[in-house]
Amino acid sequence: MIKPAAGTATVIVFFIIMSCKADDNKTTGAELKTSAEKFSYAMGMDVANALKKLESEIDLAAFLKGATDGFNNTEALLTPQETLKVKKEIAGKVKEKQKLKRDALAQKNLKNGEAFLAEKRKDKNILSTNSGLLYCMLKKGKGKKPGVEDKVRIHYSITGINGTEFDDSVIRGNPAIVPVKGVIPGLSEALQLMPEGSKFKLFIPPQLAYGEKSAGPGGKIHPNSTLIFEVELLSIEKAAEKS
Repeated sequence: MIKPAAGTATVIVFFIIMSCKADDNKTTGAELKTSAEKFSYAMGMDVANALKKLESEIDLAAFLKGATDGFNNTEALLTPQETLKVKKEIAGKVKEKQKLKRDALAQKNLKNGEAFLAEKRKDKNILSTNSGLLYCMLKKGKGKKPGVEDKVRIHYSITGINGTEFDDSVIRGNPAIVPVKGVIPGLSEALQLMPEGSKFKLFIPPQLAYGEKSAGPGGKIHPNSTLIFEVELLSIEKAAEKS
């Protein structure tokens, strides 16, 4: 959602207040007739959805009181200094909660990934490298293997160990051209094992993927995620230009 400017935010709050006022002015979903009503309703939903992220820190009655006072230019119950102080306090609490949640998720992902890879190592068709990369050959090509300085043209898909799909160049119909040394370590290592025309399935532990960082659009790939890649090396394009 695009964050509204300060003046716009005041207008949005006013719309929320108006929708909560007298019973003789209620607007139901079936009664959104004018553009103003529809716009007001949409903006109200946007603000409400944004506030849900801070649900445990929001007192709706106090919020509406502050919005009403602000719109009506009523004397504020908090000084500017008090306002700044409480904003910093809540921001710190929210940040700490997010960190605790992120750390817990990272530990869970790490544990689940280790168990998943341990099972894969039992499969005689799956090979491993000294780095911890696991892979199996789905199709063996007959061309050359790329070097670390090369660029390659590949089709690939990325999923999590729970089956969540993160990306698929085949579905997009658009193979990627990437420098071998410019991708995550697990994929870079695997590409150098693949003759042109090969297709490998990779099981990449987090330390060879994105580690403790979130990645992908909207951070869909969570911290410490073990990833499954299917990669087809279509061609070696050319040696990467040296900077």
